[in-house]
Amino acid sequence: MTKNTITLLKKFFAKFPSIKYPKGALIHKPGDKFTNIYYAKSGYVRIFTKNGSQETTLNIFRPLFMVSLVQSSTNHPSNFYIEAITPCEIWTAPIASLPVMPPTKSLQSFYNSHLIMVR
Repeated sequence: MTKNTITLLKKFFAKFPSIKYPKGALIHKPGDKFTNIYYAKSGYVRIFTKNGSQETTLNIFRPLFMVSLVQSSTNHPSNFYIEAITPCEIWTAPIASLPVMPPTKSLQSFYNSHLIMVR
């Protein structure tokens, strides 16, 4: 991610509240509707599923990464957990506030490397 991209993302997300989470806190849990896009200002978060006592980590996001799921565009409840694996501060922006951008190769590359899209 370029410095310019980071600057633009910080500028956009700075308009919205940030929430501080302690290590181990659940930011999102199964059944929650995914109505926001999360941007990790600091700290690390992971997305995982759980089947009984078996957990499967799908992705770990480092600071300055956007966290989303395909459910964010379908308005269906998710079956995923998002957990703070270190103390972290997360900006949250409503999905509807995201600017519509024309698809470009660089934008697609950005989304592929910064978002997890799973079913």
